[in-house]
Amino acid sequence: MIRINSDGTVPPGNPYSTGSAQRQRVWSYGLRNPYTLDFNPVNGRLFINDVGQGSWEEINEGTTSNLNFGWPGAEGNSSNPLYTNPVYTYGHGTGTFRMCNYRWRFFLALHLLIIPHNIRVSIFLLTIVVNG
Repeated sequence: MIRINSDGTVPPGNPYSTGSAQRQRVWSYGLRNPYTLDFNPVNGRLFINDVGQGSWEEINEGTTSNLNFGWPGAEGNSSNPLYTNPVYTYGHGTGTFRMCNYRWRFFLALHLLIIPHNIRVSIFLLTIVVNG
């Protein structure tokens, strides 16, 4: 994932201050397909919704820079200490349409979803408890 200013320059605090211009823009890595993200406006935490490949969908916390979320070496939780595990994962399953998405102000317009009659839908909400 990259972090840049609106004019394309590198903001102070990015983890790589040396190397190519592309490297200096990197905030974290090891995500497969981060399709949405959101900031919690109360505490500033950044949550990244990442689509897995074979087995797992993930919600990762990306507030801290220079994290390796493990892709392609890991999907879901990993015992490798070099990887940062997601705050939440769930399995793909089969024949089920599932949505995993952290949004501070969550609204899902179910009437706008067009889903074939033979697909089972699972929608759930995740509460992240903040201690301290």
